[in-house]
Amino acid sequence: MFWIDVNEKLPDNSGAVLAVTDNNEFVVASCIDGEWEPNEKAIGVITEYACFAIIKGDITHWQPLPLLPTQEMHKRQMKLKRGNSSLRSFQ
Repeated sequence: MFWIDVNEKLPDNSGAVLAVTDNNEFVVASCIDGEWEPNEKAIGVITEYACFAIIKGDITHWQPLPLLPTQEMHKRQMKLKRGNSSLRSFQ
């Protein structure tokens, strides 16, 4: 995924996105009619020190959330791991 500059495009009103602030903090947020707010399902802002339930800076970039993992994805990843001898030594 690529980061999208908020000056170029805002997400639609369809739901949560992963966003980053000018304080280099990540947040799961929603943009409703051009206004950012933390998503009700979000933990909050994630920094290397703590998590907060508010957005402390101005959001500068965003991207769609990744797809949720599925059982089939997990099976494929495990198959790939078993096929790589360098990874096998760490299991």
